[in-house]
Amino acid sequence: MVFLFHLQTYLLGKGVPGSGWAETGWLAEWMARGAFGVPLFFLMSGYLFGAGSGRLEGGAQVPIFYRARLRRLYPAYAVNICTLWLCGLLQNVGKNGWRDLGSSLAGVSYWFNGQPSRINGVAWSLEVELQFYLVAPWLAIALARLPARIRPWCLSGVGVLGLWLRDGAGFTDKTLLGNLHFFAGGWLLSVLGMKRETRGYCAPALWDAAALCFLLGIRWIPADASGNQWLLLGWSGVLVAAAFFGRLWRGLLSLPALWVAGAMSYTVYLYHYPILSFVGRLMAPVLQRVPPVFAAPVLGATTVVATALICSVLFHLFERPFFSRPGKSGVRAHSAAG
Repeated sequence: MVFLFHLQTYLLGKGVPGSGWAETGWLAEWMARGAFGVPLFFLMSGYLFGAGSGRLEGGAQVPIFYRARLRRLYPAYAVNICTLWLCGLLQNVGKNGWRDLGSSLAGVSYWFNGQPSRINGVAWSLEVELQFYLVAPWLAIALARLPARIRPWCLSGVGVLGLWLRDGAGFTDKTLLGNLHFFAGGWLLSVLGMKRETRGYCAPALWDAAALCFLLGIRWIPADASGNQWLLLGWSGVLVAAAFFGRLWRGLLSLPALWVAGAMSYTVYLYHYPILSFVGRLMAPVLQRVPPVFAAPVLGATTVVATALICSVLFHLFERPFFSRPGKSGVRAHSAAG
């Protein structure tokens, strides 16, 4: 989703001929809402953490959790930041500051610089993810001390607090506090979902149908959802619930092809925009010699192929060696990716 959003932004921002399909029409409306993939990812991360947080209740497993998360996420992230930093250094494009490198590697660019990483603009969401994994184990330990019936209400309160921090207190979407409601919503969904399965009244077909309706109705959610966080939270929650509780969506996401695509999604997310920019500059002379109506489709198709090929190599070099053994979840793709 995010890849399509950035492809649309690039095509329209650069004024590539033949980009009408990315400006108007149903495909353009879907692409404009591709940024919704980030809060969807946050909510799914909250779900997956909540589903496995029982192992952290005693506190002894917290260091093991930290090592596992850092081993899974940080090597590929650090290689990406250092590589793009060196490219900026060689090109002298203003991305070669040591402060930028240090704050990006530490995952605190927005805290120190008041803006996302200048080395990789999309890395802000990964910084938020790392910050969540830093504080979440201690929240899990605190929740474990409460009666089970109280925990969903506490998580609901955290979600409401997150909505207020975003819409009321003005925390941006580039911070953990500005996305707290998505993580809490996913965590709450895992708690409620485990109860539903225990009681045996989960209706897979209902979740499948709801997710299909929500996907088709995405065009009615404003592309700028900054003032409609509750709507985006509900939309994301239904899709995540269908991925875990629905029979159709869980089966689709378990297909080998989608598992491979999902496993590579972390690397694709890290590198897709630099690849898009590079391919755009490289193909600029070529696009001048093709009919204008074909320029944008040719650039889009070439970028997709180049991203798939380059990221598959980078994935096997810098990400796959740090995988844990894949689980048997119906959404193995996300489990592998984050």
